[in-house]
Amino acid sequence: MTRPVAAVPPHLLPPHRDRRRPPAGPSPHSPGEREPADRLRALGAGRSFRPVRRGGGGHGAGRRPPPAPTDPGGSAVRGAGRPSGRFPRGRVLRWDCLLECCARCLIGAPFASLVATGLCFFGVALFCGCGHEALTGTEQLIETYFSKNYQDYEYLIDVIHTFQYVIYGTASFFFLYGALLLAEGFYTTGAVRQIFGDYRTTICGKGLSATFVGITYVLTIVWLLVFACSAVPVYIYFNTWTTCQSIANPTKTTASIGTLCADARMYGVLPWNAFPGKVCGSNLLSICKTSEFQMTFHLFIAAFVGAAATLVSLLTFMIAATYNFAVLKLMGRGTKF
Repeated sequence: MTRPVAAVPPHLLPPHRDRRRPPAGPSPHSPGEREPADRLRALGAGRSFRPVRRGGGGHGAGRRPPPAPTDPGGSAVRGAGRPSGRFPRGRVLRWDCLLECCARCLIGAPFASLVATGLCFFGVALFCGCGHEALTGTEQLIETYFSKNYQDYEYLIDVIHTFQYVIYGTASFFFLYGALLLAEGFYTTGAVRQIFGDYRTTICGKGLSATFVGITYVLTIVWLLVFACSAVPVYIYFNTWTTCQSIANPTKTTASIGTLCADARMYGVLPWNAFPGKVCGSNLLSICKTSEFQMTFHLFIAAFVGAAATLVSLLTFMIAATYNFAVLKLMGRGTKF
C-alpha cells in the first residue's frame, strides 16, 4: 500500500521553465521587466515588443552603457553620453532659444500696422484734445469781445457743444478701431509670411480682411472732409493774426488802422444782426496780445496737425490691409477649408 503524496506548497515549487508559454494567471513583473507582447497588444499599444529575457540571449542583453568620459581631474563631464537629439541644460542654449523666438516674432510683426497704429493714436489724441480746448477758447473770445447779446451766439454755443461730444465719440471709436486693425495686421502678416509653414486662413478670415479694407477706405474719405474742415479755423485765426501784425506795424500797410478789422459775421460764426460783430484798430490788437487768443490759435494748429497725422495713418492702414488681403487671396488658393 502506497503512501499518498502530500501536497507541496506553491512557494516551494520550482520556477516555471517553459519560455514558450506564459503562465496562465497574471503574474507580477519586476519594475525593470517589460510585459509580454501579447498583453501589450491586448491593451491596445499598437506596437509589438520583444520580451527581454533575463538570461544573456537577447540583442543587447547583459550589456552595460559605456562609462561617461571624465576630465583630467577625474569628474564626469556634464552632458556627456546624452543622445545627440537633446540639448544639455545651460544658459547659452536658453539664450539661443530666446533669441530665436524673438527673431521669429520680429519676422512676423506687421511693422506697417504698428507704425500706422502709433500714428493714429497720436493724431487722434492731438486732434481731439486740442480741438476740444480750442473750441472752448473760441466760445470765450466770442462771448467777451464780439457779441454782447446771448441770443446772437446761442446757436454757436450749441454747435460747439455738439462738436465736443462728437470729439469724444471720435476718440473712442478710433482707439478701438486702431486696436482691431493692429490685430488684423498681426493675423494677415503672420499668414502671408508663412510663420506656421502654410497659409492657415479661412473664408471667414478673408472676408474679415476685406471688410476692414472697405471700412478703412470709407473712413479715409470721411477723414479727408474732417481734415479740410480743421483747416478753416486755422485760416480764420491766421487772417486775424495777420491783421494784428499790420496794425502793430502801420508802416507796412497803406490802409488806416481804423479800417483794419476782424469781422466774425463774414465767416458765418455770428449772424449779420449781431452787435458789434467785429473789432477794429487798437481793440483788435489788444485781443491778439491776450493769452486766450494766442493759446486758441496754437491749439487749432495742433488739432490740424493731428488730423493730418490721422489721415496718413489711415492711408497706411488701407495700403497695408489691401496688400495683405491681395496676397492672401492669390497665394492661399490651395488652402483646404
